[in-house]
Amino acid sequence: GFGPYELQWSSAGIKNISLSVTASGCSNTPSNATVNVQTPLATPVVNCGTATTGSVEFIWIGDPQAEGYQITLSGDVATQTLTIPDLNYTVSGLIPGNSVSITVIALSSGPCGNSLPGTATCVPLDCPPFTPTITLLQNEFCTTEAPTIVELSPVGGLLTGNGIANGNQFDTAMAGPGNHTLNYQYTDPVTQCNY
Repeated sequence: GFGPYELQWSSAGIKNISLSVTASGCSNTPSNATVNVQTPLATPVVNCGTATTGSVEFIWIGDPQAEGYQITLSGDVATQTLTIPDLNYTVSGLIPGNSVSITVIALSSGPCGNSLPGTATCVPLDCPPFTPTITLLQNEFCTTEAPTIVELSPVGGLLTGNGIANGNQFDTAMAGPGNHTLNYQYTDPVTQCNY
């Protein structure tokens, strides 16, 4: 009968179509066409890769037919959408306790279009346990004594409390009589962990 005809294949590849018409005992020369049948892009399978206390890496299994990947980041980062050619993306500038989610779409200009989105949520590593220390040569002072050096380990943090002068000196005259608590806060320059 007359067309149009609808054709469907269960597998991808180059398909050959031939049309011939027979009427009243006569046949024409067949007309041939070639069709390239493509499969939709696979949904990216996204996983968490390497993590530090300040970063997380997302990795995914891509489709070899993808022309690139559109990623959208959200969570404890500014929401943003990027197009990249890679199969991984690292988010840095995080602190422990942050959570970052990603949506990954494989891109194609082919007839099947883009893939369905793959998603994952990753978190940076927790800060390792650590306690900075404050060391004084003595625990009792007279208000007339000269300021004494407070030894801090590791160096580079912030010492606070009554009587603290010049960063790491305890001045008994400034503190006055009574019990005083000294506090030392340290931020690790590599991990950005606060102690």
